[in-house]
Amino acid sequence: MTHKKIAELAHVSVSTVSKALSGSAEVSKEVAEQICRIAMEIGYFEEKNRRSKTYRKNTALNIAVIVPEIISVTYSESVSLIKEEIEKKGGVVSVYVFDFDLKKLDSIMEMIMVKGFADGIISFHSPGIMTKPSIPVLCIGKTKNIYYSTITGNAEKYFEDIIHYLMDMGHTKIGYAGEPKTWMKQKAYTDVIENAGLKEYVYVSEKRFGDAGKDTAMMYLESDDRPTAVICAYDEIAIAFMDELTIKGVRIPDDVSVIGINNVPACGYCTPKLTTVSTDKSNVYETSVNKFMDKIITGSSEVFHTKVLHEIIERDSVKNIK
Repeated sequence: MTHKKIAELAHVSVSTVSKALSGSAEVSKEVAEQICRIAMEIGYFEEKNRRSKTYRKNTALNIAVIVPEIISVTYSESVSLIKEEIEKKGGVVSVYVFDFDLKKLDSIMEMIMVKGFADGIISFHSPGIMTKPSIPVLCIGKTKNIYYSTITGNAEKYFEDIIHYLMDMGHTKIGYAGEPKTWMKQKAYTDVIENAGLKEYVYVSEKRFGDAGKDTAMMYLESDDRPTAVICAYDEIAIAFMDELTIKGVRIPDDVSVIGINNVPACGYCTPKLTTVSTDKSNVYETSVNKFMDKIITGSSEVFHTKVLHEIIERDSVKNIK
């Protein structure tokens, strides 16, 4: 696949194609992006990466892992698990952070493919790039790109399980505490609550992590009609939520039950110990990363899809009020 062919399709000169693909500042961003998109669509980078592999057969595979942030316990733990599995197979990891900015995510992916920085990509969000990628991609989450392998959970299913678990414990007034970046969980909560014919109690803070927990606890305290149980979008919110309520004299779980999501290590050490939802991340990452590395090594075009299972870990923060 030559620069001449790309130039014809992009209606530019061969030298412009050469400059764009080498990252020259002489070519405008818009033209460079158009040339890169065309090159990806016709398989230019795929062919280039194949040639590159033959030149460096004895070097370790480099896997790019793209995450929205690394400050979160959940994301940092996931990256550590993935890194461990990649290194077991003799690979190395490069971590990129897209700050929950989907345009930045697409830009990072295009840069990795254009520059040949990696042999495969593991992304913690579905990119907007719909063309066939030049290197294998494993997407953690749903995607419309048929060429990506995936690891997917089901937020609505575990909210359904949590809400039914709380209902079995006698709770019919069930709330949700979250923040803007957990809107998908909020939607899952709303859908399940609506289907169950229950009233919504939603507390959303503009802050994050522990600060969001304290914020949403104050919202709970200021409301006249309070739920008897609150599902927090993730454990850091839940722990701070419980702490703030305890300071204000609210007893957990006697006055309100609290449940978190993710089962971070601190759940077993806070007071009371936090009931939460755990996923089989360790097993899933081990299986999926091994499949992904084998796919890269063998050059297989197989696309695989793995489901993440979950379970409720019962501790002391939920009370049976029947």
